[in-house]
Amino acid sequence: MLKNIARSPLQKALLAITVVVSIILQYPQPQLDLSYYTSLASDYTGSTSNAAEQNAPLDGLHIVITGATSGLGLSLTKKLYNLGGTIIAVGRSQSKLAKLVEDLNENNKYQKRKRIIPVLADFQDLDSVSLAANEIKSKFKKIDYLVNNAGMMYQTFGIERSTPQGYDEVFGVNYLSHFLLTDKLLPSLKRSKLVNGSRIIQIASSMHLMVNGDEEAI
Repeated sequence: MLKNIARSPLQKALLAITVVVSIILQYPQPQLDLSYYTSLASDYTGSTSNAAEQNAPLDGLHIVITGATSGLGLSLTKKLYNLGGTIIAVGRSQSKLAKLVEDLNENNKYQKRKRIIPVLADFQDLDSVSLAANEIKSKFKKIDYLVNNAGMMYQTFGIERSTPQGYDEVFGVNYLSHFLLTDKLLPSLKRSKLVNGSRIIQIASSMHLMVNGDEEAI
C-alpha cells in the first residue's frame, strides 16, 4: 500500500509522465512501482515536503550583497536572510555591520548555523574592495548570487572628488569597484551548484531619469 506523499506540481507532472511511458513500454502487463517513480520525481526536481525547508527556500545558498547596511541593500539583506539564505553583507561602516548582525541574529529562525557574515569594504578604494573579495573567497568556496548594490552620487553638483587610485569618485564607486569585485569573485560564482548557474544582479540608480541624454544636460 502506497503512503500518502506530499508532492509539488512538478513532481506530480513528472510522475504522471513516467507512469504513462512505463505503461506503454510494459504493455500489455504493466508492473509499476509507484514508490520508485515518486522518489525519482523527487530527486529530479529537488523538491521537498519538509515544512521547515519549504519556509526557507534559500537555505544553503550564499548571497553577497554590497551596500547591505542601508537603503535597498538593507531591505534586501533582511528579506533574503528571512528566506533562509546565508548573507555575506558588505558595507563600509563597522558599527552598522555590527548592528545588522546583532539585529538579524536576534530574529534568526534557523539557528543551525551562522547566516550573516559581515565584510568591511570601502568602495571608494579599489584596494579595499580587493581585500574584501579575498576575504569572501577565503570563507566561501562557492557563491550563488552576487548583488552589486552599493552606490553614491555627488550631493553638490560641480564639486568632484577622486578615489585613492585617481578616478572620479562616483565612477569608481558605482562602476569600477563592482567590476573589480565581480571579476575576483567569478571563480566562486562558477562553483555554484544551482541548476541554471549563479546570478549577478546589478542595481542601478534612478538618477538617470533627471537627464535626457544630451551632453549639455549632464
